Amino acid sequence: MSQNALGRLTYMDPATTMGVIQRLTARELVRRTPDVRDRRRMLLTITSEGLRLVETLEASAHKVTSETLKPLSEGEQQHFLELLKRLT
Repeated sequence: MSQNALGRLTYMDPATTMGVIQRLTARELVRRTPDVRDRRRMLLTITSEGLRLVETLEASAHKVTSETLKPLSEGEQQHFLELLKRLT
């Protein structure tokens, strides 16, 4: 994915996107490479270390979501999640 695409998807301005990418690169979670078709464009690739972190965090995120939705019935949970999808 390009740096610009990541910024648009996460609603970050270019300066913030660059700072985040620099930190992720420093932690070796992503790799930046020039696009062979357009050398001005930088492409981001997640590293194996980055994938491991995503997998770890994904499990934690599911647990947090489950705990957050616990007070709602199954139907209410589904309705709530459908409403959230409409906002994005």
